[in-house]
Amino acid sequence: MHYCLIVFGLLGAVVNFPEGYSNSYPNTSYKSFQQLINDSYINRGVEGGISENLYIWIWSAVLNVWFLGYLLGTFVTPYFTEQYGRKRTLLGSSVIALIGSVLSFLSVTLSVPELFFVSRVVSSMSSGISFGTLILFLQ
Repeated sequence: MHYCLIVFGLLGAVVNFPEGYSNSYPNTSYKSFQQLINDSYINRGVEGGISENLYIWIWSAVLNVWFLGYLLGTFVTPYFTEQYGRKRTLLGSSVIALIGSVLSFLSVTLSVPELFFVSRVVSSMSSGISFGTLILFLQ
């Protein structure tokens, strides 16, 4: 019984981490991301960096792509749970979340903001799959 509580507690924390991370981390440090995005374009040869207007569009896309990825993950959940089973789908979505976190780390480390966008899509899809699968798994 205690083993199950520990496993489900850890599983719940791992599955919910990308959701909490995506909603808190980028929003509190938007100035740092603005600098990162601007510097990456300066390093690519854009003199003076990008305009404030373009930054707003890029930042809005980065923040809001989470919801599109989550929606897509939710829609593919039934296919994966039927095809591979609930347990494998849940484990696979956790691996996908880990890949998204690694991509996020690399995007900041390598100063590639487009990779951060991709990392959010990957993480949000895994979050949508995880939440849908976890409900089915616990039934």
